[in-house]
Amino acid sequence: MILIAYSFSGMAQHKRTIVKNVTKHQNGQVKKDAKITTIYSKNPDILDFYWKKIYEVVRYDSTGKKVYELERITKRGTYGKSCFEILYRYVQYDSNGDKSWEQESKCDCKHQTEKSYKNGKLITRERKRRFRWE
Repeated sequence: MILIAYSFSGMAQHKRTIVKNVTKHQNGQVKKDAKITTIYSKNPDILDFYWKKIYEVVRYDSTGKKVYELERITKRGTYGKSCFEILYRYVQYDSNGDKSWEQESKCDCKHQTEKSYKNGKLITRERKRRFRWE
């Protein structure tokens, strides 16, 4: 029984690398803030591997207000969810810095949600669900 517990703890070992990139406008304000996190198996194996990438991007205008936010989580591997793109979220802001539109899709666009905002308040919400017969 001790060997089984040890083998499970050995499979769950992951490495994490984080790359952060910040670009600025000429006036010194942040233009784009991007962060890429990669999680992968510490001891890769052909039959048991895991690779997950998280993209987070925030874009600002020259006054420092948000223009859009983007978050995308993808994975490859033999365990976890069966989809490649786990989450895709895009939020667009108007000139005042309030949310104007948001799109979110989960598990290779099987579940999609689109939201429209006016002055930062939710107006419409539309959900779509796509079935795949494999």
